[in-house]
Amino acid sequence: MCDIKMPSDNEEKKIPLKNRKGIIFLDKIPYKISFENINLFFGKFGQINKSFFLSITDYEDIRKRKIIGLIEYTNKIKAKKTALFFRKLNINFFGINVKYLKNLSWKKLNRKLKSFI
Repeated sequence: MCDIKMPSDNEEKKIPLKNRKGIIFLDKIPYKISFENINLFFGKFGQINKSFFLSITDYEDIRKRKIIGLIEYTNKIKAKKTALFFRKLNINFFGINVKYLKNLSWKKLNRKLKSFI
């Protein structure tokens, strides 16, 4: 007889680190920059899978408009290196703050946005 071993739940969830997707958070995006330019710039650091931008406007003063964004890279390591590159070298790309978000997925983000809206 042939013994077939079924993979456990832990073995199925183990995905190699280079195949996981990583998300970076962009804060304080100036409203004069187009999202295409942001995607082109951050695309130089790795292949972008998805991007999401949200504008939070104070209608009393348009200058207080705040734009935030999320960019998902196809490779988690590339996302981490991009965030570290901006943080360690203190590079200021139009005043945008760049942070790596650990343990965030689009499913969790969608749930939070649905409850927010």
